[in-house]
Amino acid sequence: MLALLEIAVRAALETAPILRSYHEGGVIPRLKEDQSPVTEADLAADTRIRKVLQSSGIPILSEEVRAASSAERAKWERFWVVDPLDGTKEFIAGRDEYAINIALVEDGNPVLGVIAVPARNLIYMAHPRIGAMRAPEAALKKSVEFERWVLPARKSRSPFTIVISRSHLRPETEALIEAERVKHPDLKVIRSGSALKFCLLAEGDADLYPRHAPCMLWDTAAGEALVLAAGMEMVNLDSGKPLDYRGESLVNPPFVVREKLTDDA
Repeated sequence: MLALLEIAVRAALETAPILRSYHEGGVIPRLKEDQSPVTEADLAADTRIRKVLQSSGIPILSEEVRAASSAERAKWERFWVVDPLDGTKEFIAGRDEYAINIALVEDGNPVLGVIAVPARNLIYMAHPRIGAMRAPEAALKKSVEFERWVLPARKSRSPFTIVISRSHLRPETEALIEAERVKHPDLKVIRSGSALKFCLLAEGDADLYPRHAPCMLWDTAAGEALVLAAGMEMVNLDSGKPLDYRGESLVNPPFVVREKLTDDA
């Protein structure tokens, strides 16, 4: 498992400079069939990540290459889930809120995760035994002693903070925020793009992330691995169960990331 984490980290390290270069130079977007934007940066990043991950011999599900059917995915015991440029809208707008998401899914559950934040030269990592980690790119190029980079255990802090999408806000999410405000009058709301929301949760800078607007498996797999490694839980808002990354749909149900509920909660 550590060897696979090293491969994912190497993919992120090799891809981050590519995205920084495109971000500095500007990009011209075009629309895919589903009307979501894509740029040359997305495609160049996808090509580099695939080249590195293919050495593992593990199937790859990527936003840019969705060749596998649900029937095929159901047979995979484990597979990579990749978003080579998470936050394309923010990237096009010139904001720094974009990321690289790489996750390893086993039996339908994310078990390893890497979220690179190229604009900050940081990489977040998740391993089921080691925990949630954060390291500078430069340090990881010299050493992959992952234990050195474990994040401190999350602690309760004030005010209670909810993180939400910068670009996608539904009335259901607004209603949930107001319900939480009754319990936490000093509640703080942070709007953030891409997988940076999961990083805020793992760092302890946010307590709750509700999502009602549609998003895809590759938007959340690495982030879910990270928050699980940080001791939180991510569940389907309708069923209260974990998300299933081997299901028929590539679209996630409404979900929430939160502190784990106790049995008597």
